[in-house]
Amino acid sequence: AAHARNRGAAAATAPYVAFLDPESEAVGDGYARLYQIAVEQALDVALGNVYVCGVENRVEDYYAALMEAMSTQRFEEGFGQGLRLTGFHPADLQAMVIRRSLMGDNGLSMVEDAQEAESLFAWQVLQAARRIEAADLSVVLEYPSGTDKPADYLDKLLRLQGPKVDWLKQAGLLEGYMETGFAR
Repeated sequence: AAHARNRGAAAATAPYVAFLDPESEAVGDGYARLYQIAVEQALDVALGNVYVCGVENRVEDYYAALMEAMSTQRFEEGFGQGLRLTGFHPADLQAMVIRRSLMGDNGLSMVEDAQEAESLFAWQVLQAARRIEAADLSVVLEYPSGTDKPADYLDKLLRLQGPKVDWLKQAGLLEGYMETGFAR
């Protein structure tokens, strides 16, 4: 999926992009509303919530998580310590509308053929962004897939660890990740 997303983002001509997993569905006009917020507020990132359907249905309420951790839904000067304060679980990539130029200007792309590359990419996007707003609305209905065999999953997960540690060090976030996010 990362390869296709990287190629799609590079080929995109629209000012904003969004990434939706094949096993997920867009909810109502969630993306349209995030896009409208992003354009009207001149944001780098607008983000919403994800409804996860599975054995136990739940809402990944990123709006509430940001309000609880940081007492705000809007960031005008970057995300700062947002990753650390949210336990490195600030948002799902699928629930974001991202200014396309943010990715190009910061050389952001997903680690290919690695498990959970979307999480690292979402962190990088949020750290690179200056203007971010979270909206209290569901954007995505996610149906988790468990198609990878355990050995394949672990192999792909290990492929991400080197780039993840390198980026966390470069961003000055490794210590915070080891304290809060690593336990997740």
